[in-house]
Amino acid sequence: MVNIYNYLKNVWKKVSLDLHQNSFAYLVLLVLLTLPLPYIFSSIAAIILVVYGIIFYPKGAFQNSKSLWIPIVLYFGIAVSYFWSITPSLTISALSKQIPLLLFPLVFFWHRLENENALQKVKNGYVFGYTFYALFWLLKAAIKYGITGSTHVFFYHELVTNDLNAIHVSLYLALGFFMVLEKIKRTLWDYFSMGILALCIVLLSSKNIIVLFFILALFRTYYLFRNQLSKRLKWTVFIGLLSIGVIFSGKVKERFYLEIASNTEAVSINQDIGKPTEKVFNVSIKDAWNRPVFNKNDFFPGTALRVYQLRIFKEMMQEDGKWFTGYGANATDLKIKQKRIAYQLYEGYDVFNFHNQYIQFFAEIGVFGFLLCIVMVLVNLKTAINRKDFVHFSFAILIISLFLTESFLSRQRGVLFFTLFYCIYNSLAHKETESNV
Repeated sequence: MVNIYNYLKNVWKKVSLDLHQNSFAYLVLLVLLTLPLPYIFSSIAAIILVVYGIIFYPKGAFQNSKSLWIPIVLYFGIAVSYFWSITPSLTISALSKQIPLLLFPLVFFWHRLENENALQKVKNGYVFGYTFYALFWLLKAAIKYGITGSTHVFFYHELVTNDLNAIHVSLYLALGFFMVLEKIKRTLWDYFSMGILALCIVLLSSKNIIVLFFILALFRTYYLFRNQLSKRLKWTVFIGLLSIGVIFSGKVKERFYLEIASNTEAVSINQDIGKPTEKVFNVSIKDAWNRPVFNKNDFFPGTALRVYQLRIFKEMMQEDGKWFTGYGANATDLKIKQKRIAYQLYEGYDVFNFHNQYIQFFAEIGVFGFLLCIVMVLVNLKTAINRKDFVHFSFAILIISLFLTESFLSRQRGVLFFTLFYCIYNSLAHKETESNV
């Protein structure tokens, strides 16, 4: 009994010491792991992180990292847009939702993941947490399949819910996969995590993420085994076969085919939407840009929708001359709805924003916001290349691409995820630069 007590006492001492020495790392991890939960959990975690950063800041530890100023200046641009916003009440709500752009960099001016050990703790915890989430989503889908008999429950938004968003979750899981892939030596658990995360990325069916996921995985595999032909061949064949399986299997194949069919066939009918007596027609990219009017039963596949949104953005700016100021943060919904009515589209298209973060900032806070967004992602990419960090590089590439297809920072989870990883890696870069001087 005494031995058990002493063992538990020693374990508790080690845990307490670890929590004390790496408290900031664990709070960062807490924010990341609460993202898939209801918003209140990630909000509380973010508040705890910021309060900790303010109260327990190390004296004399301020680091003036230029890259951390970019999201702060961007947030001030969002705040100033209130004064000319066409919907001030919506702009106020954007200020609270996007406040991590201001507060997280301020915290990281004084705090950072002090060493590689702290960063690795965040990575290990992140991979473990999202592997658990992936298993939970797969189990939930299996139970739903047993009840409904529908295979749709394993794919896209139905696997993780519309609120979580399959595309956003694909990004979370891809980054976790690359955290394991960067390891030189892997355990059985690592291989298990990679398999589960890769499976869910495929099932989530985000075309953009899937293509980049395999390109980055092949790039990393080649780099690791470029001097070991047999191992390189094994990995290349494995990933190549998996890629072929992805492209030619089930719902993933359908999503790729939908994009191709809507632009190669004169008339493409959507088989998954509507009833046999009420056919729904897919809109091609060409028609999305050129047609003078649409019908209630027209459907925009992913690329066509984004082309249509680019078109109405261009028209809005030409009509209202808001190139310099924009319409105000989070204030473009009314203008999008007016365009939807003018083009006689189905009412459901009222809820879609521009699905492009660069354009979203341009429309909301003008050319200033657009340029700041471009600078921010390019600085992040440059830093990743200079640091020669594969996970950081993957994050930078995935973000640049995702910003082209999603208004990622218009959602609370997106702001938390992007800003936190941006601050983690760019504060590390500043520290490494100082150590080399």
